[in-house]
Amino acid sequence: MSANARSKVKKIEKLVNDADVVITSQEGLCEVVKCYFDSLFRASEGNHGPVLSLIQPIVTHDDNERLTSLILKEKIHTALMQMHPDKSPGPDGFIPAFYQHFWQLCGDDIFEA
Repeated sequence: MSANARSKVKKIEKLVNDADVVITSQEGLCEVVKCYFDSLFRASEGNHGPVLSLIQPIVTHDDNERLTSLILKEKIHTALMQMHPDKSPGPDGFIPAFYQHFWQLCGDDIFEA
């Protein structure tokens, strides 16, 4: 088979578009192919309801209540006092012992942050 014959076999000469019109021009063929793949790979809304209804919530209602409740200064103080004083420094470079010792001076600022 000659090179000319092989190239003729591989050439798309006509396509039918969405309106059932036969397209033969090179520009038209490109547009039909582009539209086809655009519609093929376009995200569709779909009906996710049946699948989503099968997923169990990870955060329970009680957990959500605790997570969204107000943070109390006393709880921060209690948690701080339960920490080992020599634990590794936090992002600010201070160990818990600093905050435990100076809570009366910096407790309000920590709570407001």
